[in-house]
Amino acid sequence: METLVMVIVLALFAGAAVGIVNSLLDLLGISGQLKGIPFVGQHLDAIIVIVLVWALDMGTFVGLEMMGRDNEFLQVVVDGVAVYAVIAMANAIRDGFAGRAG
Repeated sequence: METLVMVIVLALFAGAAVGIVNSLLDLLGISGQLKGIPFVGQHLDAIIVIVLVWALDMGTFVGLEMMGRDNEFLQVVVDGVAVYAVIAMANAIRDGFAGRAG
């Protein structure tokens, strides 16, 4: 339960960080160029979250060690994708508490 709460809170912060980074990229005028790069442009938000998880040195959410894998890079990517996947749910929870749901 504690891990789920930690992932949801991190997803709330990650969603805000993605918005800030996208605004900065627009301000610098390089957003269009980045979005034009194949694969990178389509997944820029996920890449931002993966870099955020790596930069903050967040702990393991999806225990790959338990599945017989011991690769730090893969662990960061999986954790980043897990947080990225929870952003929509975290936003729905935030909106529900704020009374803006439905």
